[in-house]
Amino acid sequence: MDVQRRTHRGSRLEPSRHLELLRQDGELLADSAVATPVAAESSVPGCPGWTVHDVVRHTGSVHRRVIGWVRDGARPAEWERCPPAGHDLVSWYREGLDALARELASHDPSKPAATWYPGDRTMAFWYRRMACETAVHRVDVQGAVRDADDPDPVDNGLALDAVDEVLTVFLGGPRDAEHPLDRHYLDGRAVVVAAGDFAWRVEFGPDGVRVRGGSRDGGDLDGSPLGAPVGGNAEVAGDPSRVLLWLWGRLPGSAVQLRGDPGVLVAFRKRLAADTR
Repeated sequence: MDVQRRTHRGSRLEPSRHLELLRQDGELLADSAVATPVAAESSVPGCPGWTVHDVVRHTGSVHRRVIGWVRDGARPAEWERCPPAGHDLVSWYREGLDALARELASHDPSKPAATWYPGDRTMAFWYRRMACETAVHRVDVQGAVRDADDPDPVDNGLALDAVDEVLTVFLGGPRDAEHPLDRHYLDGRAVVVAAGDFAWRVEFGPDGVRVRGGSRDGGDLDGSPLGAPVGGNAEVAGDPSRVLLWLWGRLPGSAVQLRGDPGVLVAFRKRLAADTR
């Protein structure tokens, strides 16, 4: 599939900021997971069928998998997916978070790295990917132990980076072929995603997905003077954190502004759900 898109090099955050936010959101996730005596068994609205315990275990497992990937330069076949018997889950999670942050910090983000995304084979991919992953799961845990509609918003800069990641890395990316869908409804159509001062035009065709990203004031995320993407069959708009969480299926449509063809919006949401699974 021919997919044309922006890469991580268009990020507006420095890798050092990604690392800072990884630690910050990671600690907030852990603190929220022990906020009440029954927090671990609380249901997670954004992950049906999961409890806080499941999200903490999953995030700790992902952190350890990436440590192996970064350290060994290849996709690991085995890694520690859950704490050893008798080991406290949140303590195990915190140990993995700290180890991941230290492992990433020991590598120059501009250097080559093994990743699962062919559009970015640098260590910076993992800096951003882990900051985004941890932020979304922090929201999951906070939404479970607090009001589902009252998690702390994702940092504005990270949210913009994460919107860019969803649209340019996940949508129509390597995982797309793993989730066969009837995509004909989206062929020849476009969706504009507007978050804060930035907007992306997602164009669907029989040969793939093309993403044009840019500021409403001109100039896109990697500095190319494409100007603001305009026109589309549908639009999703809102502040960066809410748009991000809608893209990841963590917030309902009422949390953002949805305009245009309802059928296109439904098909777009289904496509996102498959590609971000």
